[in-house]
Amino acid sequence: MYLKAIELVGFKSFAERVRLDFAEGLTTIVGANGSGKSNIVDAVLWVMGEQNARNLRGAKMEEIIFSGSEKRRAVGMAEVTLIIDNQSKLLPVEYEEVSVMRRLFRDGTSEYYINQQQCRLKDIVEMFLDTGVGRDSFSIIGQGQIDEILSYKPAERRVILEEVAGIAKFKFRKKEALSKLERLQDRLQRVDDIVLELNTQITPLQQQAQAAELYLYLREELKKHEITYLVSEHRRISKEYAERVHFRAKAEEAYTAGQARTAVEMAVLEKIKLEQLQTEQQIESLNLQSNQLLIELEQKKGEERIIQQRILHDTSLRDQYSNEEKSDEIREKDLHRQLAEIESEQQKNDQEVGTRRTELERLRQDILSLTAEEETNRKKEQELLEHYHQNSRDLHLLQGRLEGLNRDAKAQEQTLAIVKKEIAELTTQLNEKKTRLKHIVSETEEDQKVLLELTAAALQQESEYQEQVQAANELKNVLSQHQANLRISQNRMHMLSELSDQMEGYFKGVKAIMQAKKQGHSAMKGIHEPLANLFRVDKAHETAIEMILGGALQNIVVNQPEDAEKAIAWLKQSHYGRATFYPLSSIRGQRDERLWSKIKDQPGVLAIASDLVQTEQKYNAIKESLLGNVVVMQTLTEANKLAKELNLRYRIVTLEGDIIVPGGAITGGSLYQKGVSLLGREREIGELESSIQEQKKQIQQLEVEEVQKRKQIEQCEALMDIVKSDKEKAETQLQQSKLKQQLLQAEISTFELSKDKKVAEETSIQDLYGSSQRQTAELQLEQKRIQALDLQLLREIDCCKEISHSSHIQTLQAELQSGEVQMALHQRRKEELDIQYLQLQEVLLRFRQDVHLKQDRIAEINQRLAESATECQQVQLESQRIGEKQQETELKHQSSKAKGLKLKAELSEQEERIYSARKNEDQCRESFYHENNQWVKSQSELQFLLDKVQNDYNTSPEELPQEPLVAFEDLQELQKACTRFRNKIREMGMVNLGAIEEKKRLEERKSYLSEQGEDTRISCQGIYKVLAEIDKDMESRFEEAFQTVNYHFQQVFTQLFQGGQAKLQLTEPQDLLNTGLDIIAQLPGKKAGNLSLLSGGERALTAVALLIAILQVKKPPFCLLDEVETSLDEANVKRVAKILRTCSDHTQIISVSHRKGMMEEADALIGVTMQSPGISTVISVRFGEKDKQE
Repeated sequence: MYLKAIELVGFKSFAERVRLDFAEGLTTIVGANGSGKSNIVDAVLWVMGEQNARNLRGAKMEEIIFSGSEKRRAVGMAEVTLIIDNQSKLLPVEYEEVSVMRRLFRDGTSEYYINQQQCRLKDIVEMFLDTGVGRDSFSIIGQGQIDEILSYKPAERRVILEEVAGIAKFKFRKKEALSKLERLQDRLQRVDDIVLELNTQITPLQQQAQAAELYLYLREELKKHEITYLVSEHRRISKEYAERVHFRAKAEEAYTAGQARTAVEMAVLEKIKLEQLQTEQQIESLNLQSNQLLIELEQKKGEERIIQQRILHDTSLRDQYSNEEKSDEIREKDLHRQLAEIESEQQKNDQEVGTRRTELERLRQDILSLTAEEETNRKKEQELLEHYHQNSRDLHLLQGRLEGLNRDAKAQEQTLAIVKKEIAELTTQLNEKKTRLKHIVSETEEDQKVLLELTAAALQQESEYQEQVQAANELKNVLSQHQANLRISQNRMHMLSELSDQMEGYFKGVKAIMQAKKQGHSAMKGIHEPLANLFRVDKAHETAIEMILGGALQNIVVNQPEDAEKAIAWLKQSHYGRATFYPLSSIRGQRDERLWSKIKDQPGVLAIASDLVQTEQKYNAIKESLLGNVVVMQTLTEANKLAKELNLRYRIVTLEGDIIVPGGAITGGSLYQKGVSLLGREREIGELESSIQEQKKQIQQLEVEEVQKRKQIEQCEALMDIVKSDKEKAETQLQQSKLKQQLLQAEISTFELSKDKKVAEETSIQDLYGSSQRQTAELQLEQKRIQALDLQLLREIDCCKEISHSSHIQTLQAELQSGEVQMALHQRRKEELDIQYLQLQEVLLRFRQDVHLKQDRIAEINQRLAESATECQQVQLESQRIGEKQQETELKHQSSKAKGLKLKAELSEQEERIYSARKNEDQCRESFYHENNQWVKSQSELQFLLDKVQNDYNTSPEELPQEPLVAFEDLQELQKACTRFRNKIREMGMVNLGAIEEKKRLEERKSYLSEQGEDTRISCQGIYKVLAEIDKDMESRFEEAFQTVNYHFQQVFTQLFQGGQAKLQLTEPQDLLNTGLDIIAQLPGKKAGNLSLLSGGERALTAVALLIAILQVKKPPFCLLDEVETSLDEANVKRVAKILRTCSDHTQIISVSHRKGMMEEADALIGVTMQSPGISTVISVRFGEKDKQE
């Protein structure tokens, strides 16, 4: 362990932060006088706890703070830090490097730190104890202190050996033990004195305590007997209450059953009404269905008539086609005969044409050989002839087609005329039916409007009726509830009035006073009322005011103190207990008017308690006296905050009844709900009276409204019957109109269907007729065109024939022409026959087509007739089915009507049952209300009994014993026992009940103090034993240190003086704990003498010898010497320096010196200088071995 560094800032001349680093060995601090060298030693001493400014070379401690210079301002703090290497763990801390710091501020405040952690001065002193360094050790020697060692008296000088012996901690322990022993002895003396005083107090209390115990025994017995009586009464009332609960439960059960029965009957009624409604709907549905079936039946009959008419028409048409079929057979035979004749004529003509063709061929050959010129003309004539023949054939075909078209047109005209006639007849009949339908539709719409109006009126009446019934039921329920509430309120008010009249909840003495006042007792003149009857408080603030007033609510207001004296005298004489009185003449209100201005803006503040209480003007002084300085708050948390701000000087109460009293005590918790409070009783009675009057008015009004509502219901029922009758008539009329309308619509639909078919047939015939006319016109145009073309061709042929170039050719041509003419005639005839044959074939083909068409039409008509017959049968079957269904529907309709009548009868019976059920329910409700009132009365009696237990015995209902506390035969005997105990208690007079607790407290205190005294004596004996052991250790250590130091002192003295001898001598060797220490020195060549005879240098060298001897024995980790060699010459300085150099092997030595000999032996030099006036700075130089040798 050694001192590694010192940091100084603001300490004396070290204004700026300066760090001095030290190494092991010998370090010398040098510098001019006044440069601040010694301030470094002072700094070390100051950090280690020096509190005396004179030891720091100052008058006041604040002088160590840098006070400023010419160029630098003063600082406000001095700070010094020692940094110590603790690798050897000599200091009792875990760190290998320890920093110890002290700060001083100009206000005198000091701060101490170990390793940057703030600590106490005691912690620093204890840390350096027994390490060889410290403010009181000789490891730090300041200026002039070396000479003081020799100037000490022998008794003072022994401190040197105590430091070497290391008995400082033993002395510290001994000092603490002696101090503790002194305190224990003082305490023991006080305990003995108190015990003696307690004995004098306990003796007179014993008799009082015995009397108090007897009183408590009698009171406890009285309490047991009274509680037993109350328990018996509680059992009786509880039994009666249980019976009432049972009867109430049965009545409630019957009431509930009645309600359930009514509900069931109502449900049955609703079910019957629902079935009735469903039946009515079913009747209406069946009626509608029956009408619909009648309409369908009429439609089917109309369809049947139409089908039969169609069958008749088709049969007539088929007969017509059958008759035409016979004439067609005759015509067909005639056409076949004509074809046979044409075929025979064609054969003859073909033979003649063959003969003629041969002759003509010969003539042509002749003509061809004659001239080729005639070829062209012949070809042209031939072409013309071919065109002519082709046109002739086309013309004959056109004529045949025109004849066929004309025949078809005539047949179509006849059919079209028949169809138009039928359409006209159908149109006339359809218009008549439509006109009739419009009239029926108009009637139906009128009936529909009337029915809708009646239905709306019926629905409105039904809705009004239901609303009236519901309102009547609700009104009845409200009336019943109001009547029940009225009875409950009346019972409650009756119970509260009885409690108020009997003054239940008040103390016995208060009851007696008020009852005597009512009886007109002469001693009760000037008596007013208890505060609970005089104060009025809102319900929200009742709990707070009742909690803060507590028992004061029962205190009685009187006019004069004399009135109170009379009342108290009467209470004493009558033995009715105690009471507290407030004389109006002497009570003065106490209210701090500044309080409200302080707290009104604080959170949670409601008001001053007296502002929440209403009373007569003459009682205001009492109100202010009790509540004028009480603050009412919302919550306890806010109350606590306000109490702190008011320094716990005022009472504060919360709305929940929690109280903070001056001084800080807090009272709170859950409140026992014992019934109506004294403050709230009269308020509730008044509220109940007002409520009962209001409820009676409401009940009367509701009864009038109920009568009016019943009349309105009867009127609604009458109107509903009228509207219902009108509605049924309108529904019947509407159904008949709808039936007529549907039947007529069915006929119109049938006629329209027939008309549409005829119109379609007419359109088809007209289309065929128009097509025939167009074809005829086209064929006639084509016929005219062909005839015109034939005339032109004949003219051209004649022109060709007229062209001839030679007679022979003409003769041949004439012959040829004659032959060709004949040939042409035959050919033309052949063509005509062919045309006629083709025409006949075409006519036959068309005839056959017409025959086939008629046959197809006849087949179609037959098929249609078959279909119509089948359809007619189906319609007949459907009509039969509809008729049967209509009959079935009619039967259902009759059944539903019967069911409706039955349901109506059941509805009437059910209404009678509901009336009976409601009557029974009303009876059950009245019974329930009666039993409930009896139950409430029993409950009130039970609550009254429980309140009495709570008020008189401060016992909650849960704490009542289950079994009697004392045995008894009957209640009369129990009451007599209670009377005996009361008389004995009255005979005892005034009893000091506190004597028991006081005696017990004093005895417990005496016992406790006796035990404390015994413990203190044992502790003193232990301290004596410890002191003996400490003295023994100190003597042993002191003697050992004396021998060792004496030996080293002799050696060092001889070495420094180079001869002579010296020794240490005890002044009282037999008393090592108190002996002084003398120093005997004999210089070389001189006699042994007193130290006072030595010169200054000899004294200083002797002191240095003693110091070095101490260093060699104690071997502190470091040592600071401040110019200890000042009085020595150079030779002695060198000898001292060498010895210190030797000591530096085991102790770090820091020496302040400006002597050359010390500098030469130093391992390092630290220079201190003042570069700026008044401000010290340092310069460090470390020497090696070579530097020292040079």
